[in-house]
Amino acid sequence: PSSIANGAEFSVDLWSLGVVLYTMLVGNCPFGGDGGTRLEQQIQKGNFSFWTDDPRPAPSKDAQNLVRALIRLDPSKRLSLQWCLVHPFVADSGALVRQILRHSGWTEPKLVEDRYQLPPWITDEQARLLRRDLQQWMVKFRLPAIMQAQEVIINFGDEGTLDRENVVVARAELGQLMAYHLGARGPSGGNATRILAKARRPPAAPSTTATIQAPVPQIVAAGDGGPVAPPDSGPVAAGGPA
Repeated sequence: PSSIANGAEFSVDLWSLGVVLYTMLVGNCPFGGDGGTRLEQQIQKGNFSFWTDDPRPAPSKDAQNLVRALIRLDPSKRLSLQWCLVHPFVADSGALVRQILRHSGWTEPKLVEDRYQLPPWITDEQARLLRRDLQQWMVKFRLPAIMQAQEVIINFGDEGTLDRENVVVARAELGQLMAYHLGARGPSGGNATRILAKARRPPAAPSTTATIQAPVPQIVAAGDGGPVAPPDSGPVAAGGPA
């Protein structure tokens, strides 16, 4: 309960997550006792150990660090779920770096790429020739391409800094190369086609209606040349003017 775990709602769930993780790693609960006052006192002190009578080795230092970061008496100091996902016990160091960069305002690049599936009939010699031509293509356009898991993956760079003219020319030559070696009519995957098409789409014209105002006629009076008001266009009485 929150009265024992010190906190409310989500912070209590973080405490419970630490208790469950400890139980999975060690095989018993972090706080002993038969319940009641003794158990509550142990929880309020927050003292627990990873050493037991079990002959199995203790959990790794990363695992112990994560559990201790969750089972903390002060709710504000418990490791958030977002940081749990990038903890060294859960993720690799690259995930931690990306999380730190996101908090500093960095946005992860969105790579633009093409993928070509290698046919099952391709021989080692055909693959060697394809690698040779891909190497020449990479040197010419300064773009990376790799053959991995029966697939050719071409990386054109980050969408935000894409050299679109170079990519368009490079993709055209790459398409000819793949058609020659693989008989491919186009990439089997990737997002380059969609991103480049989005970039070529012209912006929508604003839907505004122009209002044209007819000019008000003016009559120049004889003598001073200054404008006067237009004549009264109302009906003339029978018999002509007085």
